[in-house]
Amino acid sequence: MSVKAKLADVLLELPSRSELVYRLARRIVNRRQGENDGDITRNGELRLLRAVLPNARVVFDVGANVGDWTEAALAIQPKLQIHCFEPSPATFKVLASHRFPADVHLNPVGLGAEAGMVDFFVFGEAMGANSLYNRQGTDAVVQRKETVSITTLDDYAVTRNVAHIDFVKVDVEGHEVAVIKGARRLLDQGRIGMLQFEYGGSYIDARVLLKDIYDLVSAARARYHFFKIMPHGLQPMPEYRQMFENFQYANFLIVRDGIEVPR
Repeated sequence: MSVKAKLADVLLELPSRSELVYRLARRIVNRRQGENDGDITRNGELRLLRAVLPNARVVFDVGANVGDWTEAALAIQPKLQIHCFEPSPATFKVLASHRFPADVHLNPVGLGAEAGMVDFFVFGEAMGANSLYNRQGTDAVVQRKETVSITTLDDYAVTRNVAHIDFVKVDVEGHEVAVIKGARRLLDQGRIGMLQFEYGGSYIDARVLLKDIYDLVSAARARYHFFKIMPHGLQPMPEYRQMFENFQYANFLIVRDGIEVPR
């Protein structure tokens, strides 16, 4: 070990034992990496929406929960046509209690790779962490299971005669890969302009990787570009790297080739 390395090791030893220093360092790293911050006013999500939604018309809110994201989108662009998907019957009741405009279409189903009926794990009433997967190694405790209906984004677009989707937000606690699999036809045809998806620890429960989404999108006939949503803008991520696979909460964006990317 060099003298410089030894000196660095000595200087790091004391602060590395401090819980306060550790917590501060983690916050700095999280902010630097754009990770582990679910507040859309800080993590770059709201900044992105304010840049893209004024020029959008058709938006999909996949994993709508109680409607907070849809409310935020409508506050930016009240004329949006929004298609909301929430499979949990109990949570859907809360979502349906909102007085949304007529152009907000509420669907008591989830989206996935194929249509069917599946188990849905409820960890708390209307919790955002409720999932199609039983979370392991967390503090979440299953309160009950519900049987919910799933369709695909491709099939829904055909049924509802949706020709083009400007923006898709996918927040489905580990089921993101399945949702994107169910949109292969739309992606092939370039009929999705932008798609935001969540990444995090729930991918462990689903046994999927960020790489799976890279592979799916790269296989589409239409070309899409990858970005990570950061607090102060979009970070281009043109190719997959194993170092991305840290299972820390973050949001990513794919953008169809030819669409201007907000700065």
